[in-house]
Amino acid sequence: MTEKPFMHIFYPERIEPAEAQARPRPLPAAILVPDAAYDWVKEEIRGPYERMSASNPALAIVLSPLHQHVRKESGATFAFIPEDETFGKLPLYSTATIPAWMGKDDAYFHEEPAPEEQGSVIEAFFPHAAILPILVKPDLSSKDCQQLSSFLDRLLEAEPRTLVVSCLNGNGLSTSQTANKDFITLCGLLEAGTPLLGALHSRQISSLGTGILEAIGRCRRLPGNWHLTGFSLRDSHFTKLPDSLPEEEGRYVWHISGFKGN
Repeated sequence: MTEKPFMHIFYPERIEPAEAQARPRPLPAAILVPDAAYDWVKEEIRGPYERMSASNPALAIVLSPLHQHVRKESGATFAFIPEDETFGKLPLYSTATIPAWMGKDDAYFHEEPAPEEQGSVIEAFFPHAAILPILVKPDLSSKDCQQLSSFLDRLLEAEPRTLVVSCLNGNGLSTSQTANKDFITLCGLLEAGTPLLGALHSRQISSLGTGILEAIGRCRRLPGNWHLTGFSLRDSHFTKLPDSLPEEEGRYVWHISGFKGN
């Protein structure tokens, strides 16, 4: 196996494939996994992939938030794919279909472990799937979310056998009181199928992946609400929301996982 920049730091060299074959689930589908080192949140990462393990997607789209400032030369671009991506090789699509708001730039991927980590997990679970990683600015407008949503719908129409992977966390890094408030609010909104941008702008939630979740929520081909199945904070792991949230010292983020629809 070729050594990759974040291997051994954010994920192991070998990721085990599905432990048990689940029943096939319909595609297209969307899952939610944490943006964190594999060993810290192994249960929360593997759970949604295990659920989809018998579905054999032809394409996996990995959406994760960009943690860097966008350079001036990138202009109004708010989403990025690698320069050596496989987009032009995907069924029914060519590089001519890349929208104006999306850039091809390897530089943004050099300090972002999520696309590489999730790509390695996908290769373990679905070795024949093409992978399209997309880094997305955290401060999307409603228009940006709609453009991203429409783009995803076009891709899902072209290749229905697609798994959309949203890799993000439950809140922005903050102290316990704010972290817990933002996290529990986001969970409630996701499970209720409520639009998210209003809550973000009024500072009720703070996840850097809010725009990604909003765009997925608007996708016609990904109906249904989110079902959250895993939650973790540091060394504590839960399969349902705890009745009382722990208050840890320092600043932290909650990790969440789940799936959308049935």
